[in-house]
Amino acid sequence: MSQTGRRVSLIDVAVRELEVVRVSDVSPAMKRVTLAGKALRAEAFPPFVSTGFDDDVRMLFPYPGETLPVLPETDESGRVQFAPGRRPIARAYTVRKHDAEAGEIDLDVVLHGDDGVASQWAQAVLPGAPMHIVGPGQTKSLPESPDWWLMYGDDTALPAIARLLEELQPGSRGLAVISVAERAHRIELTHPDTITVHWVDRAEHVAEQGSLPEPSDLLRVAEWPEGEPFVWLAGEQSEVQALRRFVHQTQGVPKTAIDFTGYWKHHRHDTDAANER
Repeated sequence: MSQTGRRVSLIDVAVRELEVVRVSDVSPAMKRVTLAGKALRAEAFPPFVSTGFDDDVRMLFPYPGETLPVLPETDESGRVQFAPGRRPIARAYTVRKHDAEAGEIDLDVVLHGDDGVASQWAQAVLPGAPMHIVGPGQTKSLPESPDWWLMYGDDTALPAIARLLEELQPGSRGLAVISVAERAHRIELTHPDTITVHWVDRAEHVAEQGSLPEPSDLLRVAEWPEGEPFVWLAGEQSEVQALRRFVHQTQGVPKTAIDFTGYWKHHRHDTDAANER
């Protein structure tokens, strides 16, 4: 494995029945929902594992007019799978924090107004509400020793970027570029002093320039350090794909040093979408 590669570890998947214990505001556009239950404690079997900054779980929601979600089944070999028929309404969210001693996880949900089942749920949910989750199914280690770090994400990637910044070793060099809908959506971040955080406010950019920034322009905000970086990109799928091409083809970063994920797509509202964020 190269110094910028990530080791993938598979995790035994279980359906975990949890309860909302706290709901708080991270920003005007993001709610933090804390879920708790015995299935998240250290002694749970299979144990809940989330060692990677971008690990995610799938929250399962009931169909309109129903009280329980479509739940997967566990076969004789212990594998979790869904029976033929209706697919579950599932949404993937980054594990912002896992506290095994308390048996809790924090999930940060971007608010989209009335658009999106998870967004609507997070805006209305109260402590005591039930929630079933599945996953993570795998976790990735941090790269062993990149010379520097480059992170890009939009509002939906903020939880993963925030967790990564907190877990970086002191003295880690790098740049985090975060694109948010407006200035009020910025949040406080904990990170080494050697990491530069650059915020892009899309509303301000449109007001000043008349259009949204081009994907490649988002990463031209500072001079890139020398050496081999590890690059992590997440957000809207087409934008992330364009950024990956720019990083690889224009900046010459090897594909093996680029980790990218499309968390959502423009104009996608179907109930089977796994990535609403």
